[in-house]
This record gives sequence, C-alpha cells and structure tokens, in this order.
Amino acid sequence: MTTKEVLIKAKQLVEKGWTRNVLARNAAGEPVFSNSPEACAFCVAGAIEHAQGDDPDAGMEAFAVMHDSLGNVSITDFNDAATTTHADILAAFDRAIQECDK
Repeated sequence: MTTKEVLIKAKQLVEKGWTRNVLARNAAGEPVFSNSPEACAFCVAGAIEHAQGDDPDAGMEAFAVMHDSLGNVSITDFNDAATTTHADILAAFDRAIQECDK
C-alpha cells in the first residue's frame, strides 16, 4: 500500500466519523482500539493506524507526511485542539495527500 493510499483511506474513515482524545470510538462513543471492528469514529492518528493495515512502513510514512503538512505541529495536538474542526481535519488530509504527488 502506498502512503497516498493510506492517507486517502484514513481520510475516508474520518469523513464518516471523527473523534478527539482517543484513537477511536465505537457507536456508543466508548473508546476502542483503532483496529477494532467496532471502531466508527477516528482521530487522525487512529485513522492512519487503521488504514495502514498490515503495512506499518506505509503508515509511518503517512504519519511523517501528515506531520509535515501540519507545519510540524504534533498530529495529536492538532487533532485534539478545541479550535480544530472536522473541516480542518479533512483539509489537513487533503494537503497531505497532495504532498504525495510532489
């Protein structure tokens, strides 16, 4: 799986459901592991972890590209900031995905 594919898949997960302060949540809003089949809402990091599947190298590269696209701001700090919106998260994924084409 390419880095771009991981980021696209992660963005699709976050489009369906986004969360703060934990990697993932189930439909009841309870924290779950990012690879849990019950996970339906993800933070940026949890979405990347879930999307990487069995390819941790692509996941590590996706984390690096996302980090760079945020101007070297911590992914967790950005995701969990009270001022960050769902639209901000999706825009960050778009920037990271575009970086893969350069």
